[in-house]
Amino acid sequence: MKIKNENECLLTVDYIIQTYGEDALEPCCIVTDDEDEETILIPKMREAMSADMWYELPQGFRLFVLQAFYENL
Repeated sequence: MKIKNENECLLTVDYIIQTYGEDALEPCCIVTDDEDEETILIPKMREAMSADMWYELPQGFRLFVLQAFYENL
């Protein structure tokens, strides 16, 4: 799987693994802060970041990560 982000960088699953670790796309459960306290699955690399850090990444890269994560489930 390949995609280009806004900065024209070619991104691959290998890039994610090399940059964020071999378990970057492994599922991680978190509980939302809402009243419902819903449990959701997110990529482990996302769990390790603050919301600000996540949203500082280019949108195309975030979409690529989530697509790769869901394909990996």
